[in-house]
Amino acid sequence: MDPTPHPILHIEDEDNDIHLLQRAFANAEICHPVQVVKTAARAYAYLLGTDPFERRNYFPLPSLILLDLSLPLLDGLKILRWRQKQPEIKRIPVLVLTATSQVGEVRAAYEEGANGYLVKPASFNGWVELVKAIQTFWLTQNIFPAPQIAHEQTMAPRVNRNEVVAV
Repeated sequence: MDPTPHPILHIEDEDNDIHLLQRAFANAEICHPVQVVKTAARAYAYLLGTDPFERRNYFPLPSLILLDLSLPLLDGLKILRWRQKQPEIKRIPVLVLTATSQVGEVRAAYEEGANGYLVKPASFNGWVELVKAIQTFWLTQNIFPAPQIAHEQTMAPRVNRNEVVAV
């Protein structure tokens, strides 16, 4: 296991929700780095490693993304759609963490590639329980894919045992 965990990227524009999530992590004694960006443009810059996030030793790709759908200018669904077209980034699990549970919004989030959909809790204890659940499954039990290294990209593709190969 990597001794320094990759951060969680929290994409959220509401200061109160950012503060509640940070307090919940502290209260639950979860010591996992969290990077916060408040707009879709900043999220794209962080994930692509462009200015001001180009120093990957300071801003590594996250192991998990927490995404609010209600962002200024570009909404979270557009981030999900964009993510699906990015080979290295689409592997990063995304949990939607938003205020509503409207059926159409939930369906749209999953159709655009969300790995989970969570509604922001109404109480601080709810936030603590939420981050404990995230920690138990996503940060402890889940196995994340390793980043693709250059020589893997040039290796011959694996052959499916059920395929017929012409020699």
